[in-house]
Amino acid sequence: MTPILPRQMLWNDLITMDEFFRLEPVNVTFFEVFVTLREEPFAVQTDEVKVFNEVYYQITRMLFEYPMPASLPNYIADIKANMGWNYSAELVMSMAFFLFSLIDKNDRPLNKFFTKAINEKFCDCLYWNPFKHCFEELKKKKRHVNYRFHPRPIESEWLNEHYINWFKITHNYDLLCIEKVINLWSNADEKREVARMINDSILLTQTNKNAADLAHIRHFMEVYFIADEKPAIWYCKEESYWEECERLKNHIEVIEKEKKVLQERITELKADNDRLNTLLEKKKRNGKARKFTLVQIVDYCKGCVAWDDAKEIVKMLNKLLRQVATNEDSELVDSIEEEFKNRIRGNIHVGSVEQMNAILGKNAKITIYGRQIQFRQIKRTL
Repeated sequence: MTPILPRQMLWNDLITMDEFFRLEPVNVTFFEVFVTLREEPFAVQTDEVKVFNEVYYQITRMLFEYPMPASLPNYIADIKANMGWNYSAELVMSMAFFLFSLIDKNDRPLNKFFTKAINEKFCDCLYWNPFKHCFEELKKKKRHVNYRFHPRPIESEWLNEHYINWFKITHNYDLLCIEKVINLWSNADEKREVARMINDSILLTQTNKNAADLAHIRHFMEVYFIADEKPAIWYCKEESYWEECERLKNHIEVIEKEKKVLQERITELKADNDRLNTLLEKKKRNGKARKFTLVQIVDYCKGCVAWDDAKEIVKMLNKLLRQVATNEDSELVDSIEEEFKNRIRGNIHVGSVEQMNAILGKNAKITIYGRQIQFRQIKRTL
């Protein structure tokens, strides 16, 4: 069984491109191609460090989860939610596919049907061919990717300060999942710290584990707590008064820390709940429950004069629709970007005279011939 890992347990973001160049020299060539995408017709404006972090995270996640083709939409939705735009999924997947393809075949443990699904989905996108040519040139020079995309988790100290749902991550404290999670870290102290956090979570969470299952976990945990005090849940020997006081004191500190983190999580969930109640409320209540359909929001974005006026709304939609959007929802949101791309290419599609006036301004003359819309700009007279 594979643990359900949050991003922080799979990839710790790098800060500069120099770090990526040191991590894997092939990144230099991919970066050179990426820079050319800032020009037309690509017009990529996203920060390169953010893009490379997303690419490396997604590849690491793929290798860890070993997904099937049916999981591809989840990866696409995740990229769009993290990056904000539809084109970012095309960009990240194109880079990821050819970076991964440069790993030696014997060291490439990924479902071939999944990689085929990526190829079929993105081979016609705007960013595919630039990285395909890059891949072919590197293959001719017999250059390979040596980095193996093993999980690169954040420091265990960070986990102490944030809410971590260990119950969900480990599939109700499944022993194999616990082992995989702890072994994400190579440092013995960090392993011990993560084991302690999982153990504390077992103390505070209702679980249907029977005594035999808990005994197996106990023996497993003892490996990580060797040369250290054993956690409270596993004590069998009789303790002295002072030992018991010290143990209870430590346990109270753990509970207080967990309480603080849970309170922060409760605040986040209340905010989400208020937002959802506003969306689901059938009757207006002081204006809070006013609703707009996705179609209305999309139409508003398409009516904006500049992409800068719409891009933050598109980013919000991609984030809110992560994992819950239907294919129709995703296509509707993606059509906003297509609208602005068509404008850049000179293919302006407008549904009404009013929309055309909104784009061109009041000093425009519009003539309609069937389905074709022509206009000429009238010079302003002083």
